[in-house]
Amino acid sequence: LIAATRYVIDIYNLLDMRKLSSINIDGTLGKLALTPGLNNCYLAYTAGTGNGDVIIYELNKCTKQTTINAYKKPVVQMRFDINGSLLATACSDGKTIRIFSVPSGRKVYSLHRGIHEAEIHSMSFDPTSTLLGLTSVRGTLHIFRLTKSPKSTTESKMEQYLSPHP
Repeated sequence: LIAATRYVIDIYNLLDMRKLSSINIDGTLGKLALTPGLNNCYLAYTAGTGNGDVIIYELNKCTKQTTINAYKKPVVQMRFDINGSLLATACSDGKTIRIFSVPSGRKVYSLHRGIHEAEIHSMSFDPTSTLLGLTSVRGTLHIFRLTKSPKSTTESKMEQYLSPHP
């Protein structure tokens, strides 16, 4: 169980409600994301300091894993994939979506939504983590295909599909 206030995140064992850990936040708490599965149990959070840093916390060990310098602007949306191995982030302008490997924090994708600013309302991976869908305040739905580049094993590319293809 996670209980969050403006300045503290408390982590409890759900079976006996024993407090396992407390995380004191520098500044005020911004956004939170939890892994949906049981295998890789991570919490991602931002502190309301105005920068684009995301902290990855490993819940089973109650330890901070890494800090990701995702953007220069505040992070407004975050979502883990079902395996807890990828974290998608969006900053306040909504133009660039970045996906990081968890727990290392290494950037594996940088996706571009458009040239005009738009607040990102929601993001979600498909069950196989090969697609990322997002919606924005502009009433648009974007679906990104996440693929490995055939030219390099360390670089990735994406294809954006705005309408179905035959």
